[in-house]
Amino acid sequence: MYEYAFVGYLDHETEVNFRRLWKDLSEQNISHYGVETKGKRPHITIADYDALDKNRFIQLADRFYEDKMVQAFSYCKKNIDQIHGTLSGIALIELKLNNDGVVVEDTVIFSKELK
Repeated sequence: MYEYAFVGYLDHETEVNFRRLWKDLSEQNISHYGVETKGKRPHITIADYDALDKNRFIQLADRFYEDKMVQAFSYCKKNIDQIHGTLSGIALIELKLNNDGVVVEDTVIFSKELK
């Protein structure tokens, strides 16, 4: 069983800041999420899908979503003071779930750096 997440990656400096926060949270024994998810990038989840035509979605994301994603993030950043940083990329992540619905594997099946 698979599900999908369409995510926006953040600029390098913002990713470094998130990773530092994850480390601090772990050292304070508040949350170990960041250190338990080795190799994962901090991101903003834009949408989740239970079913998806991967190839069609990738075609659309590659051709049409770049401008809209940057515009949407810029709008949110301007209207919510707590967001600092820039959206540097987008990705479609395939999530493999076990019979209990727990994610056991994830794979980036499409990614694109944004201008």
